[in-house]
Amino acid sequence: MTDALITVPELRRELPFDGEALGVNEAEFEDTLEDHLERAQDRVEEWIQTPLTVETATAAVSRPNGAEPHDLPLHETPVQSVESLSINEWRADGPAVDMDDVIVHDTHLELKPEAERDEWPTDRRSVEVSWEYGFDEVPADLRTAVIRLVRLRLRQVDADGFDSESVFGDSVSFADNAETMADIHRDTLQYEPESYFGGAMVV
Repeated sequence: MTDALITVPELRRELPFDGEALGVNEAEFEDTLEDHLERAQDRVEEWIQTPLTVETATAAVSRPNGAEPHDLPLHETPVQSVESLSINEWRADGPAVDMDDVIVHDTHLELKPEAERDEWPTDRRSVEVSWEYGFDEVPADLRTAVIRLVRLRLRQVDADGFDSESVFGDSVSFADNAETMADIHRDTLQYEPESYFGGAMVV
């Protein structure tokens, strides 16, 4: 995980208790919340197989078998933008290509019809690409999932016996810990990014 999706002050506004309720002082409570936030965000990112913040990937890739000649699939998605792009001349014949020659899609780069090159090379590691991927704007459901995971770690449900609570203004019902975890996981799966060939990205 890189940047925090939710700050400790934002989290505290979503918790109906303070450190005293957990038997810890203010400094310990702040440290606990920060640690739980990081762990919760890491868990959600692991579930959906993509970061909840925008990150940069750099790789030498090539067009795989089965891809359209004008498409270059990328393995870290959803793609937000391209930072740099070049074809290794010693690996592939044909005209050069730059960022003005491509259309950026969530899963791949597409050569524009007017580009000098009409297909991507298939030579191994023939294209050097640096691109940004992840979530530019994180869906509210994923922010809520992080909050719910933190609450679960704090065992707030067991401690205070709540049947339901409000998270970012939305009512959320709680069951036992195992059911709650399964519900949170299920709610995040719709945000797992697709691969170029369809379906969830396999990492």
